[in-house]
Amino acid sequence: MTKIFRTAIAATMLAGAATAATMPVQAAAQVAGFATANPELAIAQSTARATAYQQIGQQYQAQITQIGQLSEQLATLEQQIDTNRDGQVTQAEAQANSAALQQAQTLSQQLDTLSRPIQLAQMYALEQIARDYGNARTAAMQSRGVQVLLDPTAVQSAPEGFDITDAIVAQINTRLPAVTTAPPADWRPSQTVLQLHQTVGQIIGIAVRRQMMIDAQQQQGQQPAATPAPTGR
Repeated sequence: MTKIFRTAIAATMLAGAATAATMPVQAAAQVAGFATANPELAIAQSTARATAYQQIGQQYQAQITQIGQLSEQLATLEQQIDTNRDGQVTQAEAQANSAALQQAQTLSQQLDTLSRPIQLAQMYALEQIARDYGNARTAAMQSRGVQVLLDPTAVQSAPEGFDITDAIVAQINTRLPAVTTAPPADWRPSQTVLQLHQTVGQIIGIAVRRQMMIDAQQQQGQQPAATPAPTGR
């Protein structure tokens, strides 16, 4: 189980983990009919995605707790095996820590088994949103008078409001306010959905880490200043 998915699992308990502040909409968004948008970010920011992940987090709360515990155990074992702390397990390290390596492999299999239904539920929710994304994008483009939509990475500089991801999010929220999280028994995600799930997990991870930093900074700011020690005469 990847570190990205471990972060995403923790974020399933947050309703709007990946809902970032949207950019202000200005007339500058229409520059000769051109604009930019990030499809994965729009899907991650949608209400349907946030609500679905929250529901999944509640449904699999016991499994998520167990995943967190097993992940900590696995991290400890990985530190024991990787004696030189280079992030790689050499043959010599594996041979010297064969018992710990076997335990780590067993834990990894357990984590995969526990995480599989959670992943499938998340991917099924994402597939439903992605299926209607084209319609939401078209509606947003028409409402903003955009004829050509570019990838943000293809534009080096643009005026504020040039990106219409927020407008697409609004269309998704209107068209598809909620999705189901129980995939059919024979359902399997496509390669496109697998990639989307990974990218959304990365977006959520970044948002969670950013929020944790903000919370930590606010907590430090609320701590009372230390009382200076009395000085002698």
